[in-house]
Amino acid sequence: MKTTTQAALVGIISLGPGLARAEADVSVTKTATPEIAVENRSIDYRIVITNLGPDVAQRVELVDDLPEEVGLLQIDSRCIVETPTRLRCLLGNIAENENRIIEIQTRADAITELPPVQRIITNRAGIEPREDDPFFDNDADEVDVVVVPEEDAADLSLNLSSRIIDNGDVQFTLEVFNNSALGVDNVTTIFRMDELALSELSEISSTRGSCLTPRDTCIGEECEGIENEPIEVICNLGTLTATATERAFITVFRQSSESLSATAEVSGDRADPNLDNNSDTEITDRTGITIALDQISGGCIASRLAAGRPIERDLNHLRRARDRMKRFAWGRRFVAAYYHSSPALSRYIGRHPHLAVFARILLKPVIFIARRL
Repeated sequence: MKTTTQAALVGIISLGPGLARAEADVSVTKTATPEIAVENRSIDYRIVITNLGPDVAQRVELVDDLPEEVGLLQIDSRCIVETPTRLRCLLGNIAENENRIIEIQTRADAITELPPVQRIITNRAGIEPREDDPFFDNDADEVDVVVVPEEDAADLSLNLSSRIIDNGDVQFTLEVFNNSALGVDNVTTIFRMDELALSELSEISSTRGSCLTPRDTCIGEECEGIENEPIEVICNLGTLTATATERAFITVFRQSSESLSATAEVSGDRADPNLDNNSDTEITDRTGITIALDQISGGCIASRLAAGRPIERDLNHLRRARDRMKRFAWGRRFVAAYYHSSPALSRYIGRHPHLAVFARILLKPVIFIARRL
């Protein structure tokens, strides 16, 4: 049990003795990962100390009292251990608009109550009100972590893979596993591709729940230029029962031989004892894409006509029109008939190059309509 004096010292940041106090607004922000932890598993604290100015904050020291329910694993080299639960970090001078970051690794103690029940532990950091600090509302911050018994935790894992599909697009598959004997609610995946824009996103689907992109959730002016933003897809897969597996599929346009990189992560409402398998990265090999493009040029009329031509950029519009047509029965029949007859016609045009000029003229109104669908 901490005394009143000890509690008052929690997270104090002070300036070194004997120095003139300049006017420096020092703020503290503290976070914890994960916010729902498992007993006997790690909890990482991150403290950001920022000088909002206007003057230099000199010889700043951070004092942080750790919760009694955790054990210390690793601390920043600028910190010293004063007691088993108290750290003092010497941060030196902090110029205006600069910050210092302290990271502390701990382990949650075992829950000894019977029957085991979850508990909440609090870690607080702050600075004492000072005459030279013009603002007091940012002088303290605290973070709560919920610690649950191991039998109430569930291990989610994610595997990200990719393949080249028949039309040359790249399809990513997010496979989510519940590796525990408990169900997990609100299972959510986040898929990101920083190098491609939303306009190059072809199709998204999932075996359960629903998937959304920023263009599905933006309102009014937020939607301006949204198609140029990087691809981000959030899928809520709902509840995964014990040992269940669900998948999400994300397809992107890519008429290029460049390799593609994507990342994905998964989370749920239960504490996860193993966070190392909650994310994955997939790099699609450029050789596979090049081979696929060669195959397309030999079997798709539009791709053959567009290959190496200025209208190659319009293939995305044609694919988008194709995907929208496939929502209807007549559209699916038309697309199936197209892919059935296209390879033979494409090969015939390849043997008679003079026909390509006439075919490109016929293709222009089709592209014009596709742009407006």
